[in-house]
Order: sequence, then structure tokens, then C-alpha cells
Amino acid sequence: MFPKFNEISHKIEDSIDYKNDHWGNIGTWSFSQALHCWAKEIHKAGGTTLFTRNISKQEIDKRIKSNLDGDGWEELKSQYKGL
Repeated sequence: MFPKFNEISHKIEDSIDYKNDHWGNIGTWSFSQALHCWAKEIHKAGGTTLFTRNISKQEIDKRIKSNLDGDGWEELKSQYKGL
């Protein structure tokens, strides 16, 4: 739906050191999830432009918390204080 979004997402994901940058990993993934959901809503409404400023901190925070509930994220979950 949004080829430029996909291109940018892949570049960001390729730049993350997943073994060492755990916060970058979970933050990037959570932000990407929020953007993807918003992109689907825009597409349904007939839109073609995605503005990152339309993604609230609360939405990203919700996704980070949800992603930290997964296996292997217990240590970071205990450290996370929210956005």
C-alpha cells in the first residue's frame, strides 16, 4: 500500500544491531507496527499520505508494553517506565 513506508522501514530495520540494541529493536518494531496500522486506516479511507506525527506516544507506548510481554523481554519489561 505504501511502498516508500516499506522502503524506509527496511532501511531502519537493517540498521538495528538486534543482538546489542534491544531498546532500538523493540522501539523500532513498536513504532513500525503503529505506523502500519495507521497506514491501513488511511488506505481504507482512500488516503495516500502517511504522517508520522499522527501516531500518538500513547499508541507507541501501548505497543511497546504489548511487545515486552513476549518471551525473552522480561528484563527490559522490568526496566520500562513508559514514554
